[in-house]
Amino acid sequence: KAIFIPDDVNRINLVVPQLAYYDITPVQLLGNNGWNSPELVRDRWNFFKGAVFVDGFFKDSAAPATRSFVQEFEDTFHSSPTLLEALSFDTTAFIIKILNNTGVVSPDTILSFRDYVGVTGLTGFTPEGEGIRNLFVLKVSEGKIRQVSPAE
Repeated sequence: KAIFIPDDVNRINLVVPQLAYYDITPVQLLGNNGWNSPELVRDRWNFFKGAVFVDGFFKDSAAPATRSFVQEFEDTFHSSPTLLEALSFDTTAFIIKILNNTGVVSPDTILSFRDYVGVTGLTGFTPEGEGIRNLFVLKVSEGKIRQVSPAE
């Protein structure tokens, strides 16, 4: 059994304990990026043990590009980056990389550029303009939100 709850951490912190109260266990919990918050595992992490969800950015990722970005961001701004800051960084770095390689930014150069290693998993664009990205698959384990490696 699995339950997908596409809501934010405030709502799921109300809903998920009710599953245990009504003895709706065991059940695999699945969620979206609204779950990626320290509040998820602050007080009630046992209710979320084994929960799996995805996000476009995970500040605790082991990926070198993400680690470097997070460290520089925290050193500069004395706070952790969110998805918005990570997307802004990737957008700027992607454009700069195109400029360095082609000298011109146009729809054609943006759509044809591949193999960018972004902090949000962005790698390029399809010919139709859709972003190609690898989402971060996350899991609640031992009271923490952890990235699931591709082998898991």
